[in-house]
Amino acid sequence: MPKRDLKQPEPKPWQIGLLVLLMIAFLGTALLKIITGRTHYQNWWGGVVFAPFALTALLLLLAGLFRKKN
Repeated sequence: MPKRDLKQPEPKPWQIGLLVLLMIAFLGTALLKIITGRTHYQNWWGGVVFAPFALTALLLLLAGLFRKKN
């Protein structure tokens, strides 16, 4: 059985830009809620989001996006 190439395709620059814009929008929402003193908010389907957790998760995802790959 021949080995298949399992390499992931490189994302296009516009895809990375769109992802960064979405993450910045979500980060802004979390920061705004923390600054105004409300630590919880509802997401679009009605679930409760803990703003500091969302902020931490998004910062980690954003850092992972720009991590250098081998």
